[in-house]
Amino acid sequence: MEGGALVDASSVRRVSGDSRRVELIYKCFGAASGFTMACFGVAVTVAWVTEADLGPVRLILLGSVLEGSVVLGEVPTGVVADTISRKWSIVISYLMVGIGVMMNVSDTFAVLLVAQAVWGIGHTFQSGATTAWVTDELGRDVDDLILAKARWQQVGLIFGIVAGIGIGAASLDVAIATAGTTAIAVSIVLAIVMPETGFSPAAQHERSRWCSMVSTAVDGSRVLRGYRITRLVIVAALIGGFASEVVDRLMVLRLIDVGVPRFEPVVAVGILMLVGRVVVWLVLGRLQSRVDTSSDAMSARFVAVSYAVVSAGVFALALGPVFAVAAAGHVIQATSRQIVEPIEAAIVNRKATAEHRATILSFHGQADAVGQVTGGITMAVVAYLTTVSAAMSVGGVLFLAAGLVVGVGFHRR
Repeated sequence: MEGGALVDASSVRRVSGDSRRVELIYKCFGAASGFTMACFGVAVTVAWVTEADLGPVRLILLGSVLEGSVVLGEVPTGVVADTISRKWSIVISYLMVGIGVMMNVSDTFAVLLVAQAVWGIGHTFQSGATTAWVTDELGRDVDDLILAKARWQQVGLIFGIVAGIGIGAASLDVAIATAGTTAIAVSIVLAIVMPETGFSPAAQHERSRWCSMVSTAVDGSRVLRGYRITRLVIVAALIGGFASEVVDRLMVLRLIDVGVPRFEPVVAVGILMLVGRVVVWLVLGRLQSRVDTSSDAMSARFVAVSYAVVSAGVFALALGPVFAVAAAGHVIQATSRQIVEPIEAAIVNRKATAEHRATILSFHGQADAVGQVTGGITMAVVAYLTTVSAAMSVGGVLFLAAGLVVGVGFHRR
């Protein structure tokens, strides 16, 4: 009996240690992604405007290619993670993202377009796989970890912004290369340290059959249709994606047009990003124990209000007559979008079935990507025919519509 007790205690300690390791790796996904995207984003958004001299249409086209590649890759790569391996899907993702980021040191528009495609497809390999992986490894609901990962991502973003400002002030290309190198290094580390014990891949004869992958995707879509809240969240993601591309791609151009006071553009943009990330980190810390995604009604209210706040921020950015108003609008819309994203992921993940989890999460990512592709093309035309402010204002209206879809749609019977 004593020997058995010792074995049992040792087993419990080992399982507990493995769980802590899995949780730490999952949180590190957030920190690594945050650092890479922030260091890259601070530098490249300024480089596209000041060095590559891209106008509104070309800036939006870059986003359309990025999101177009996500549309094409999101569900197939989610199915790969569901049928072959979560771990290796994530490793491939960081490697491709790193290569795509580093390609942005070029000022040639054609190269930049290819870079967006590589980066976008790379992202899809992890968009559904990371949360599916941690859920499998821990064998429980992971709403708390999704929010914790989002907080770690804000920490990574803060350090990435600081690095982007510091390195970018000396050389934008070096800052971009630093971000790409970081992503590649993360892929190598994950290949070595990341476990995968809770996932059973499809049999060899099944994983080679396209019909098996199609069946996984179809079954996943059927699961989604069974829940009102997930349907509404995905529709909101589609509308929000349609609205977001004009804001993301033209934000720097808008702030420079208004007039950046006393700073190099890379420093001003970096400071605004830094303020926003600190706010998101603080808010997510408060929400982690207060938002219950098992309550569909609470989830619907939170998502609806968040989109309304995004809309207000976009209008301030688009129409602000001075830098301070436009900058405040940018911080408000960016932070609100960062806060609602993990809540939406938690809502969708809670309704997902284990065998289709990565695919179902990828549907959410694909809805956003489809919206960004169609919205990017449409908004490019609007910006070309009118002004950047007018195009952004249309985006503000659409974000408000996304909130109404969830808030009103959930309570309709």
